[in-house]
Amino acid sequence: MLVTTNRKQGGRGGVVTYDHLKNDLARYMRSDRNPEARFTTMLDLYRLPGDFPARSAIPTGTPGLAKVAALEAALKRDLPDSRFVPYIQLHEFEALLYCDLSQLSKHFSGAVAM
Repeated sequence: MLVTTNRKQGGRGGVVTYDHLKNDLARYMRSDRNPEARFTTMLDLYRLPGDFPARSAIPTGTPGLAKVAALEAALKRDLPDSRFVPYIQLHEFEALLYCDLSQLSKHFSGAVAM
């Protein structure tokens, strides 16, 4: 399931507010009580809404990975379901779609060149 956004136009993608995201995630987790179910997010670090937990507490100049770790931890604290695994994408996902996979295989052990 996808968190619904932009309900007026029936669109999906792009979190409007954190409260909206939280309410949708909580509703999905309540509707599926299976202990084997897993819930996650794929949020773009640089497009998080202003009301996102702990966002305003992170000092300017904090490295990206540290920001992601702090924000994911805050999200997990705010939605404390053991089946929930928060994920915040450090770089735009779309950039990965256009990368040269042969170059990635040179820099990451175990990567397979396509």
